[in-house]
Amino acid sequence: MKRWERVVPPAAGILVFLGATAALMTISIHATGGEFTYPLDDAYIHMAVAENLVRHGTWGINPGEFASVSSSPLWTALLGGVRAVFGRLETAPLVFNLIFGCLALLSFDGILRKERMRAFARTGLLTVFIFAVPLPTMALSGMEHSLQIWLTLVFFAAMSGVVGPPAALKKKREGLILALSAAALTACRYEGAFLVFAAGLVFLARRDVKRFILVGASSAFPILLFGIVSRMGGGAFLPNSLLLKGSRPELGSIDGVVRSVGGTAVLGLIRNPLLLTVFLIGLALLALLPAGTFGMKEKHRPVIFLFLATLVLHLQFSSTGWLFRYEAWLIALGMAAYCVAISGFRPPILSREARRRTAAVGLGLLASLPIIHRSYQAIQQAPLASINIYEQQRQTAELIRRHFPGETVALNDIGAVAYFTDNRILDVWGLASGEIARRKIRRTYTTEVLERLVREQHADIAVVSADFIDVRGGLPPHWDNLGEWTIRDNVVCARDTVSFYATRPEARERLMTALRSYGRLLPPSVRQRGRYLQKE
Repeated sequence: MKRWERVVPPAAGILVFLGATAALMTISIHATGGEFTYPLDDAYIHMAVAENLVRHGTWGINPGEFASVSSSPLWTALLGGVRAVFGRLETAPLVFNLIFGCLALLSFDGILRKERMRAFARTGLLTVFIFAVPLPTMALSGMEHSLQIWLTLVFFAAMSGVVGPPAALKKKREGLILALSAAALTACRYEGAFLVFAAGLVFLARRDVKRFILVGASSAFPILLFGIVSRMGGGAFLPNSLLLKGSRPELGSIDGVVRSVGGTAVLGLIRNPLLLTVFLIGLALLALLPAGTFGMKEKHRPVIFLFLATLVLHLQFSSTGWLFRYEAWLIALGMAAYCVAISGFRPPILSREARRRTAAVGLGLLASLPIIHRSYQAIQQAPLASINIYEQQRQTAELIRRHFPGETVALNDIGAVAYFTDNRILDVWGLASGEIARRKIRRTYTTEVLERLVREQHADIAVVSADFIDVRGGLPPHWDNLGEWTIRDNVVCARDTVSFYATRPEARERLMTALRSYGRLLPPSVRQRGRYLQKE
């Protein structure tokens, strides 16, 4: 392969990625009046935990209070390292995502080169990869998903290198990369365990017990380590986000049983046209191209199975959506697996070049419409999401910073307030509150429990979306609702409207004054209503 054929495709892909990200970022900054805002409140949660870790030595959002709030220990630790060395940098998540996005493109191109794809095909596939994932949206999110995508591709590349002919099993380098990337995957996001589990099944089928133990132990290590640390800090073994957002078996009804044995995964496929399309393509490849047929190499069926098993496990036990971030790594993994499979598709009737083109065009057309639709939504929603967070979470944080400095506040969206203020936070949704998380899981989270926690922690004001916090019995009846802010075109916030409550009569006048004062500074697109607008 000529030097330009090695360099041009990944260079072109990186330029497209950086250009698209810069364009989306420019649109977002213009829409928020010149202030860059991450399109997910969770990005600020990670930064708040990193800040608290460096300044106070505590893993959580409140000084001296451990909270198992992050399901990505590796990402939070990286942000903490930057905070310790360079100081407070709000752009650190964005810079990391640009770096890991470029590394993901290089890894994907490496997989394509290994399958001897030509420069033109690689350039096209890299472009599709960028917008199908979608990589620019992941970069702007401020979250760990670009890192997760890169680690997924590193693991997949090593995996495809050791499931080939028996001679390939002697490669020690791939084994080391498998172990390290398996550990990093689960440390980055616990869903990485789904991919490692699928890889373990492949190794068991091949009677490769050594590698089965290697990848299993490697992926389990960060989970066990963080679980022990969390228990020592008074938290649960698993992060609260997994316990509250993940799918758990429910065997108390027929519907629960059906969902628990695969029904949740089926519903996930039905609701996501792109994932359904790539799933059906994988089934077709497994059914129509058994090992040895049409020149399929020995490794191609295992890598297809690897993706399908990971996809099903993710849909069964985890989530999709929320600015496309949860399933982004699945799209990256699926594209890598199918590119490897297509490279070995050789019907005997056509020439070698025609065979590859026929296979690529056929599968490309099948997946094109969902990919185009997903890419369009990602481009459209990323700036809207930034506006949503700017208008709701950032404005709430600024109100609290100005008028209630250092006080305890009750919230259900905690990220921006945790990062931009010095307030102590009572998370009434449960992400940063171990007791509330446990009670929600046990279904014992009641009005009385919420009222007691607010009283014990002296939270005089609460900023919540009343129908989102899922408390049995509703909010305490004596809480005084003084006003509401409503945003439009909501694509990412939990609810369009947040309400401001005085939890004690003594706080009523202070909150009323604060809302009247700061209400004049709100963006015009935020609709205000409530008693604080009424003339006395």
